[in-house]
Amino acid sequence: MRRFAVEPEPGRSAAAFLAILMHVLFLGLLVFGVSWQNRHPQVTTVDLWSNLPAPPRPIEPPQPAPEVKAPPPTKAEIKPEPVPEPKPEAKPEPVKPDVLLKEKAEKEKAEKEKAEKQKLEEQKQAEVKRKIEAEQQRLVKEQLAKEDEDRQLQRDKENAIKQFEPDQQPATNRLLADYVGKIQAAIRNNLLLPPDIQGNPEAIYEVFLLPDGSLNTARPPKLVQSSGVPAYDDAIERAIRKAQLPPPPDRALFPRFRELELKFKPND
Repeated sequence: MRRFAVEPEPGRSAAAFLAILMHVLFLGLLVFGVSWQNRHPQVTTVDLWSNLPAPPRPIEPPQPAPEVKAPPPTKAEIKPEPVPEPKPEAKPEPVKPDVLLKEKAEKEKAEKEKAEKQKLEEQKQAEVKRKIEAEQQRLVKEQLAKEDEDRQLQRDKENAIKQFEPDQQPATNRLLADYVGKIQAAIRNNLLLPPDIQGNPEAIYEVFLLPDGSLNTARPPKLVQSSGVPAYDDAIERAIRKAQLPPPPDRALFPRFRELELKFKPND
């Protein structure tokens, strides 16, 4: 017995798929149609007009509202402002007597210290003023005394010059010349000549004596004429200051030997 093989037909599977898809679409259409028929119909209302309405007027821009002034309030409406009640003033706490006494004592102490300080300042200023006045008076007195002394010296010098004029009191002149020689000798005894002095230079010193014949330290020796050798001049001044001068023969002759010019030569 002979068997034949059956081959599948082409396109059979696609046809089956399309058939199934059509059945599904049909079923969905039935379901949608049934649900659409079950909805309630919508009611539409229509207004019937016998005449057509007038056309709308053009819209004008709104005018600003006029400012309405509020009427002045009447007397009845004006209410007086309430007057605030005065606050009660806080009464100061009473001060204890001890505090008052302490403040009074401190105030009196401060015033006392201030018065004492002012008094000390016034005393200090008065003391300074007194010292200034005293110094001024002292300077004036010294100036007057110096002027008197200068005048007296000038008078004594003039008198001594007159007494030294030729042919006047030869004995007094000799006495005075001897006294001047003793003074020069006392000075030469203390004179240390510098070495290498050439020639016989002369130096003249003016000395100022006191009534007892001692050197007046307030008025140091004055070099009137230099010898030209500074070392010799300095040696003479040192000898004058060191010399022990002899006392005058007569203090009545003091105006004549108050101021003396002494000449010194190294070879004399």
